[in-house]
Formats: sequence, structure tokens, C-alpha cells
Amino acid sequence: MSPGFESLFHEVARDYSALWDFKFRGATLEIVTPHSTISNKFVSVFLAEREDEFIISDGGYLHTGEYVENEAVEQSNCYLHTFARLEKYYRIKRIYDRYDKLLFFVKTSNRSLVSSLIHGRWS
Repeated sequence: MSPGFESLFHEVARDYSALWDFKFRGATLEIVTPHSTISNKFVSVFLAEREDEFIISDGGYLHTGEYVENEAVEQSNCYLHTFARLEKYYRIKRIYDRYDKLLFFVKTSNRSLVSSLIHGRWS
């Protein structure tokens, strides 16, 4: 293996890391990932802390159609079936907020799991 590959790896990791961004949304942190959807929108993950638990959610973006611009895709059996399987596999929960917006979320009291939950379930 070429010794130059190690430095190339560090360049790729640095460049990838630079693609992440964040915005404060009140008491919630929006983490804008470098991952995009089929509609060319970057995926955002929302992080909040409530009662000693970290809550990672989609911020209601899936419910509002933020990521899927074509209703035919969103209502297709393939999409619904795949989404339901991912929801079950990753143990994603649902809740409606006070504005009747559906939020998908996971939570943990273990701070060291937050990064894994963001990477494994949302991006």
C-alpha cells in the first residue's frame, strides 16, 4: 500500500467533515449533514435535550414533504414499505407536536451514543 494513501485518507476525512453545518433553532440544534436526498436536499437532523435525555429527530421534515417533492413517490407502496421497515429496524418512534406535525425520533440518556444515533439512523 502506498504511504501517500494515509495522507489522502486524512484529506478526504477533513473535506467530508467540512461539509457538515449547524444552525441553532431555539433550544434545538439543527445538524445539516452532507447527505442528500433524491430531491437534492441536504438531510438535517435535530438534536435537543429534555429531562436528561438526548432526542434526535427529523424535525418533522419527513411529514411535511421537505425531502420528497413528488407525492407519487411518497405514497408509493415501495416507499411506504421501505420506510416502515427502516422505522422498525432502527426502532424509530413517532410523536405529533403541538402543531400536529409528525416527528420521527430516537432518544438516549447516553451522550456517547448521540453520534452513532445520528449516523446510523438519519444520515
